[in-house]
Amino acid sequence: MAGPAAERENLEDFFEKLRLKNLTIDSSLGSAMLPLLRFSLWRFGFLSLCACGFLPSLCGQVDAMKIESWQVDGQAAVDPSKTHAEGPGAFRLLPGSKMVLPLREDAGSGRVTMWVYDDGTLPPDVALKDRHVGPRWGVAQPDGRALVGSVLYAPYLAGDTSYVVSDSDQKVWHNVAGVTKRSPGWHEWVFDFEAKSGIRVTMDGKTAARFDWNKLGIGGFSALVLYGDSKDAKRPQDLWVDDIQVTLGPPMEVKPVPPPPPPPVLPEKDPAPQGAVPELGEAVRGKHPRLLFTAEDVPRLKEFYASPEGAKWRKQFDEYLPVSTAPTDEKFLSDATDGQRQGFWKLPTVALHYVLTGDKTSFERTVEFLQKLLATPHWETGNELDSGMSAANIMIGAALAYDWLYHDLEPAFREQFRQKLIRHARSMYHGGHLKKNPGLTYWQTDTQNNHRWHRNAGLTLSVLTTYEGKPEEQWLLQKTAEELAFINKWLPEDGTSHEGPSYMVFGGNHLVLAMDAADRCLGTNYLSLPFYRKAGEFLAGTTLPGFAGAFGFGDWEGNGLGNYGNFQLRLATANNLPDLKDAAMKVFEAEPRSMSFSWFSLIWDSLPLPRGDAAKLPLATLWPDLGLAVMRDSWQADAVAAMFKCGPFGGYLLNEFSQQNGNSYVNVAHDDPDANAFVLAIGNELVAETDRYAKSKKSAAHNTILINGMGQMTKGRAEGQVFSQPGGDMTKMGIITAWRVTPDIVAVEGEAAGSYLEYQDKKSGASRPALERFRRTFLWVKSGYILVLDEVRAPATVEVSWLMQGPDLKAVDEATGRFELGSKSRRCPFQVVASEKLAFAIGVSPAESRGNNLGFRQLTANASAAGLFVASIYDPWGRGQLSLHLENLTPGAAKIVVEGGGIRDVWDWKAADGLAPSSINAVREKGPAAGFPFVLDAANSQPPR
Repeated sequence: MAGPAAERENLEDFFEKLRLKNLTIDSSLGSAMLPLLRFSLWRFGFLSLCACGFLPSLCGQVDAMKIESWQVDGQAAVDPSKTHAEGPGAFRLLPGSKMVLPLREDAGSGRVTMWVYDDGTLPPDVALKDRHVGPRWGVAQPDGRALVGSVLYAPYLAGDTSYVVSDSDQKVWHNVAGVTKRSPGWHEWVFDFEAKSGIRVTMDGKTAARFDWNKLGIGGFSALVLYGDSKDAKRPQDLWVDDIQVTLGPPMEVKPVPPPPPPPVLPEKDPAPQGAVPELGEAVRGKHPRLLFTAEDVPRLKEFYASPEGAKWRKQFDEYLPVSTAPTDEKFLSDATDGQRQGFWKLPTVALHYVLTGDKTSFERTVEFLQKLLATPHWETGNELDSGMSAANIMIGAALAYDWLYHDLEPAFREQFRQKLIRHARSMYHGGHLKKNPGLTYWQTDTQNNHRWHRNAGLTLSVLTTYEGKPEEQWLLQKTAEELAFINKWLPEDGTSHEGPSYMVFGGNHLVLAMDAADRCLGTNYLSLPFYRKAGEFLAGTTLPGFAGAFGFGDWEGNGLGNYGNFQLRLATANNLPDLKDAAMKVFEAEPRSMSFSWFSLIWDSLPLPRGDAAKLPLATLWPDLGLAVMRDSWQADAVAAMFKCGPFGGYLLNEFSQQNGNSYVNVAHDDPDANAFVLAIGNELVAETDRYAKSKKSAAHNTILINGMGQMTKGRAEGQVFSQPGGDMTKMGIITAWRVTPDIVAVEGEAAGSYLEYQDKKSGASRPALERFRRTFLWVKSGYILVLDEVRAPATVEVSWLMQGPDLKAVDEATGRFELGSKSRRCPFQVVASEKLAFAIGVSPAESRGNNLGFRQLTANASAAGLFVASIYDPWGRGQLSLHLENLTPGAAKIVVEGGGIRDVWDWKAADGLAPSSINAVREKGPAAGFPFVLDAANSQPPR
């Protein structure tokens, strides 16, 4: 028998011949008259119906119900090539088809048995976690609500291994009401509606797991329903159903008993605090403004605003001021971007303008804003009622405006708004932080999630600006202080974000707002913690030469710099880091949009700290929490720079946090499978590239390797998936094994075998072996070349695909492994050689951004081996043709010779056991001896963590 896809063309005529008309069952067979009816899918597509002894006088009237009794939409008919038991065949529904068999007017009890065939068709691996409604079968009540067995796919479901019992309208929503194990073949499904006891659903005699009819909205059935797969399925699946048997019973005597309603999200009052309650410091107690500056600071702010130093911010500030008016709609209630627009951008702008200038129009606009917010019952609707991203940003602007205009607001209105802020702070904490609101709770268990930082900013500013020391306010202040301490405990000391610099910027202003206010009001010293001292260095260090873009990793778009970089000014002043202030300002001067909405900058740059010199910052830095290294030959705009990365999803500290909390969820949806990948920049142009905001995350879009065509993954997250949650310890995915910096040579080495899991092919059943070793040594010879040494070991022969991609890539001489990377105006020749013969191919890279291919060219070098050594050399400085040779190559050892451009370098490489660094001895036999001899081993390699 041909496969389903091959058959479909041949069945077109068959379906046309058997296209069915919409008919209904005889109304004389109502449920009150027929306590027992049995339907069987039988000969030639007819339904046989009999009262089976209960009402023999009626049997003659309904002796043989034809298939025309079904209401059919689409292509569905009897397939003679498929049958469960005896008979001419099973119903077959092609994608987009629907069959409905009305049984009675009112819903009632009864029993339905049907046999369903699953041919095992699955979506492509890259679509396995896409939202997709597949075939369904079951019963429905008169309003169309159905209880069905189904094949459903979603990021939170295992559609490849589980069937879902779904309580659904079959159009918009599908509630998961139970699950059963999925496997190909025939399965008996029973929907049992007992009049006196309720509903039970079984598959092959086993009750669906977690099924509770009291949580459903279906109380009986009046029809049978069969639904084919979605028409837009990427790999559609047909549905076969046979041997349908129905017993109709009397009306249901019992009804679902829904669980008692949960307690209100917002209790009437908060509990009494336990233990010590923090107090506002004497300098701010009973005073306003207090959050980001005090009344004593206002003269300094006004002076800075009018000064030549403040002119750049004043210009940007005044350009945005005309549109900073109260919203005329309530789009912000359901649109988080508009929530930022109103609360994070507009309201603070117009309020601060009044503080700095005394402009009455700005005062009136600010009051209009506050009046609008006071009159709006909620600041966010939906599942995250008053506890989502939009509410958080509205709270930020509302709290700042209340604080800054406190003395000029009419007292009665001011107190009303204070109570409004308190209510929203309580709603944020109870509904969000305590997870009382329904919906996803993705941010509450992840200390490094920027969405949490947004919410914490709104909570902190609202609590601190309204606090008057009253007993009923103390618990929330205590909990807010605990939340800030908790977040700071789990921020990496190297100042990094595993989601990349773009997402660091997206949450950084919010994080610093909360901590700045806490330091001022509560006397904490958060902004001097290691994370905040190092965060500016991370953002500066990951910029491209010329500061006009960033070395992006994770999810990023545009130039990778984001729009909210203003907080770097506050971190520089808080920690007396003038060189980092200079770096932040150079980024702003190269790309002014990197510090948009300059109300931040007018406040934070007014603090006294002169600009230093970014050129004094390190030229090579390793950030150990991520296994991320960046090196450059200078801080000039025409410099050469490179980024190397070998670390786990989430970074080491977030994994430690998860493990200490029972492997709790941490959000690594924005992390890429890019262990042992690297990129190269000449000036501000990337010549060796990476993907952007990828919809489908795969190692094939990075400069690393594939094994048997598969890239890097971890348990619970197959390659190509995006928002699935990995499970267990991810720290073995990527490990930096060596780091050494000298004035002329930098060495960084990573081990990434832990990212290549044993993979079971679902179609062939073949097991793809895991790697024993994927060691990459990245050697930066300043102003000379970049040498990359790769060692791959597997327990059996595997297909290794070595990858390199960039905006342009062309072959120069494939016979000697010579190619050239290119960008808009830059070129970088490179050569790749190996211990086995490599088969080269150049094509279009799968690298993409939000599903749109980026058009990069990619070199794939393939070899079949259980052990492979690959060496590649890059010439971004344009020294001329460099030649690379492998000599004295034995398992675990090699001599690599680099010649050309007036030099001859010899690198002796030896593998080491376990995670010890490789042993490398390099000498320069010809040419200037700068940096040579160079040695890398366990004795001189800096421990990465």
